[in-house]
Amino acid sequence: MEQGASAKELLDTRFSKTYQEFRVEADGKLLEMEYRSYLDENFFVLKGAKEMLLHLKKQNFQVIAGTNGKSSTQRNRLKGTGLEMLFEDIVISDEIGYAKPHRKFFDILMDRNKGMQPQNTLMIGDSLHSDIQGAINAGISNVWFNPFRLKNDSGIIPDYEAHSFDEIVKRTQAIAFK
Repeated sequence: MEQGASAKELLDTRFSKTYQEFRVEADGKLLEMEYRSYLDENFFVLKGAKEMLLHLKKQNFQVIAGTNGKSSTQRNRLKGTGLEMLFEDIVISDEIGYAKPHRKFFDILMDRNKGMQPQNTLMIGDSLHSDIQGAINAGISNVWFNPFRLKNDSGIIPDYEAHSFDEIVKRTQAIAFK
């Protein structure tokens, strides 16, 4: 999906194709629906995430959620965590027709949130490919949230790397926008 493939087609066929590969007869669409129902209710808040968001809001940052995925899953997760109210806007690939890292995803996000420009925006994300490469494509400063200290051998170079939410807070205080 991050490479532009049809989300609907992939989601409708992923279980069928997987089971076919293992020569198991199963209803892939039914399995997708069941899996989706569990996924829609699977959420948790990482320690320090809410405090970081509250800090950013206190510092007058406009906090926007930009996420790939199915609308129902992403909205249920944000609502279930209680974090939904901390975002001024929630931009979901399923709703706008473009997934990160596509430049159009970021163009739409900025168009929806007047005053946002690449030079005054910071993308914080945990995916080098969708979040950080997407920010680079859009000319946006970025922070790779890497709490597990994964090795980056992707060739994608983030502007900053943070291993904790406290580090993100420190970065946002120190970053001078272009």
